[in-house]
Amino acid sequence: MPLKQSQFIEFDRLSEEEIPTNMPGTTAGELCEASARLPLALHAEARRTYPAIDGHRVMEDLVCAFDEHGGGEHCAVVYDDFPDPATGTLWTRWHSGESPTVLFLRPDCPTRSPSATACGHFTAHPGPHSWETDTMEKPPR
Repeated sequence: MPLKQSQFIEFDRLSEEEIPTNMPGTTAGELCEASARLPLALHAEARRTYPAIDGHRVMEDLVCAFDEHGGGEHCAVVYDDFPDPATGTLWTRWHSGESPTVLFLRPDCPTRSPSATACGHFTAHPGPHSWETDTMEKPPR
């Protein structure tokens, strides 16, 4: 799927050196659960940039997907139902007390649990894999 120019979406997939480092790694434990609402402009931009996505499946009520990390930058999935799983997942990020201002497309973390459960985070994410903190295992992709 071709990518369109956008002021909101970061198109280049970040290398490990470019992953934000202001989210400290954590050990498996409590989830952060910081929340935010996806601004209408970002919802519209996601639908404009990826016209084939199901707009009803774009997440509007966001919850930080990572383990407790004491504030700072939070990340949440915005859309994870692309026809080609190799596309990755559309994420957003925000700082405590602020609204999200950017969307970023990131490849999925390739790590699986011993029972073949897929990690629900992006490649080179901070902290533990999602299956280390989830109470319910997700089916493998």
